[in-house]
Amino acid sequence: MRRDQGMPAPLTSHQRNLFMTKRRGGSSQKAAAAAAGISVRSAEGDLGPPDLPKGTTIIHNVSVLKSSAVSSNSSDIYAAMEEQLSTHSARSMSVRELEQSLGTFIEQLGRLSEQQVKHFIRRAAPLLFVEMEKAARGEATSHQLQTSSRLFVYYMDNPEYEAVIQRYDSKLRFPILDYSQSTFVGMGQGAGGPLASFRKVRLKNDDVFAFEKIYELGSRPYQRMRWFYRHIFHQFPNNYSVAAPSILAKTQGRYFSALYFQFMPELIRYPDLVCRPRDLRAKSLELLQD
Repeated sequence: MRRDQGMPAPLTSHQRNLFMTKRRGGSSQKAAAAAAGISVRSAEGDLGPPDLPKGTTIIHNVSVLKSSAVSSNSSDIYAAMEEQLSTHSARSMSVRELEQSLGTFIEQLGRLSEQQVKHFIRRAAPLLFVEMEKAARGEATSHQLQTSSRLFVYYMDNPEYEAVIQRYDSKLRFPILDYSQSTFVGMGQGAGGPLASFRKVRLKNDDVFAFEKIYELGSRPYQRMRWFYRHIFHQFPNNYSVAAPSILAKTQGRYFSALYFQFMPELIRYPDLVCRPRDLRAKSLELLQD
């Protein structure tokens, strides 16, 4: 699909990690692209919109962030972690600081194992590590779960991530997903949802990427979203250009609902997709009916 539409070739995992680490560190899109040895157009095509909001964290390529075996340069990784800890103040690191440090390790030393990620978090933020472990066992408060989910993406794969979600809602299942090109995408503080980590996934039987957002049923964010799609979204005329994604699929449990929206960077890059056909808007409305 990329070649047919003149899109640049996909970035390598190293280029993605280097680019996003620079962006998380405050570099501009142009400077981050130059550091990664790619063009700005390649970054926009593979990593999404050019100007991300302050505080945004994007994690790409699950296989790079999750390794079942300790890396061959394990001693270098632990030495770098100790050096980072020695230069930090006596206070515990914040989640944001942990994300920046882990991103730097990945940029400089390659992928990290679960053991290495947990070792660093345990040393850098002991209380947060305890909360993260509780969240992974299904024993956390909603706030602890949302905070911890920002770190899950550094050491969990898709089955582990979904197993955590199902400890809070055993009825929620994910049979519609194709994980072959799954990536984690974290945006801000979760916009009121139970998790602050999101995924870009491919839907089975559809050659399309979707943005996964998990809502808590009955919550205010869920009610606002339903109201918009039921009363406003479907009334847009065909020639009305508004960058709001259609809902492609839904899976629902007892407490949570996972909704799959059109992936927004694709709408931004291809304006013809913004004007949705009526059948797609009708599907969005149908999926939100009680």
